[in-house]
Amino acid sequence: MKNVLRLLFIMLLTALPLAHAQENSKITFDKIFQGNTTVLGRTIQYPRTKLPQIIFWRVTLPPHSVGDWHKHLVPEFFYVEHGKLYVTNKQKNGRQDVTKFDKGQVGLTDINVPQFIWNPTEEVVTVIAIYFGEKGKESTKKLGGKPSSEMLSKLISGNLTENKTETNNEASIKRL
Repeated sequence: MKNVLRLLFIMLLTALPLAHAQENSKITFDKIFQGNTTVLGRTIQYPRTKLPQIIFWRVTLPPHSVGDWHKHLVPEFFYVEHGKLYVTNKQKNGRQDVTKFDKGQVGLTDINVPQFIWNPTEEVVTVIAIYFGEKGKESTKKLGGKPSSEMLSKLISGNLTENKTETNNEASIKRL
């Protein structure tokens, strides 16, 4: 009888915190983003494939780092986990759009638009990137090298005129 009472007492002690946790815990879903256009305002394009594949990346940019010119061959969605991410897109007319994404913001890249990412700040930037592609095929194509030193000087020194452009993520857009 004494062992049964001990067992019941132990069960009661372990069940109370669990019941309390279930009572006070609530699963929440916070919508971070909903939209159908890319950073440049174009309609999202999904690849047509019989071998779909999704890839998740955590991208880390050290302070004052610059990525290579590249283009996305498939849709990329990203979430800025920490810091401020800068993305420069090169348009067909030669204009270059610089978009800043703050912590907690989401972006959708354009397919086949030359771009590079950079971090001109003193803090590390981390980004979660999700690629919707095709198994066995590349999701990005390197376009050769880093941006020119002249361009970087302009970008880093902040000698850009700032235009507020309405975008899904409300990021500030600058034009070169």
